[in-house]
Amino acid sequence: MSVFFSTGPPPADPHLARLWDLLAGEAFADAAALAEDACQDPRAPVDWFCGLALAYGELGNYAEAETVARTALSFRDKPWRARHALAVALMHQGRFLGALDTLGYHRAPPEILVVRAQVEMMGGISVWAHTPQRVHVGQSVTITVRPEKMHIRPTATDVNQVTGLVTDIVYIGTDTHYGILLDGGQAIRVREQNYSAESRLLAREGETVSVRFAIEAARVLTE
Repeated sequence: MSVFFSTGPPPADPHLARLWDLLAGEAFADAAALAEDACQDPRAPVDWFCGLALAYGELGNYAEAETVARTALSFRDKPWRARHALAVALMHQGRFLGALDTLGYHRAPPEILVVRAQVEMMGGISVWAHTPQRVHVGQSVTITVRPEKMHIRPTATDVNQVTGLVTDIVYIGTDTHYGILLDGGQAIRVREQNYSAESRLLAREGETVSVRFAIEAARVLTE
């Protein structure tokens, strides 16, 4: 986030400078609260709306982030921060072509595809996944993830998270395989490597666990 604000000097307004500091420090809830108060005044500088849009996006309030960013773009003064805020709001929703348009990049070649999609699974679970083909809202698809790409032990790149019940555990020397029934009714297997004796048993049968995996590990199948 600090890269966004590093291309220019900090604002002279100490309150705006405080907002910049909160965003750079990833204190998004505090940044949103500060900016919400300032944006109650329709005459507030456009930078307040840009900062609020960014904070909303990082908090997962994607629709609100887009609305506030479009409000920023309606100002007579349209700094690059307003375009950036809208692009980020669209990217949070997987709308990459719209983000490119917002930043001034044209859709050439025309066969560029959206490479990330948000998919709602049974049970109301939403996950992010890569898709090499065109998909549309409401389309039924299948999400595939290799067992070794899912983790009970969290890693830094894991964005998606689903919850389920451990149904069986199979220890195979260097690996332990966990059978898990997700809340939505899907049965999966997770393969964890046994780096040490402590890592051989990350859960027990009958326990509820969180399973995590990266966006890059999930693939969308349409057939």
